[in-house]
Amino acid sequence: MDPSQLGIAPQPDLAEVWGVLMETGYPDGPVTLLVIADGTVSLYFPAGGGIIGAGGHRPVWAAGKALLETAEDVLDFFDQLSDHGFPRPGEVRFHILTYGGPRMAGGPEEMVAKGAGPLSVLFWAGQAVITQIRLIEQRRRQQ
Repeated sequence: MDPSQLGIAPQPDLAEVWGVLMETGYPDGPVTLLVIADGTVSLYFPAGGGIIGAGGHRPVWAAGKALLETAEDVLDFFDQLSDHGFPRPGEVRFHILTYGGPRMAGGPEEMVAKGAGPLSVLFWAGQAVITQIRLIEQRRRQQ
């Protein structure tokens, strides 16, 4: 995907990163969080469906922007994308979309969640986005 076709260009706080996919593997397939610098935030489920357009909610987009900025900060720890497969159950994988091409890193979810390195920082930034999506969905269901 070409970010310029989406109207996305480098910004002072996002000079290299324009998107992040965080995929978490489950037995029935991955759950995928997608955040793009144009304000897109979506969460996709393995059985189909998902929550699309969550970035239109200010708290969700604030967390999404923080995820993108975190990815910008840890970008040097990611390799050029070489594996296009889905994560295995119990694995988390990050695809960072940059103007120079996609980068990827990942590992066992349990280790990533408990770690203190760049994968852990990015994982918890992604979890903050998912938390905001859940809160918006809970409020929507209560109405």
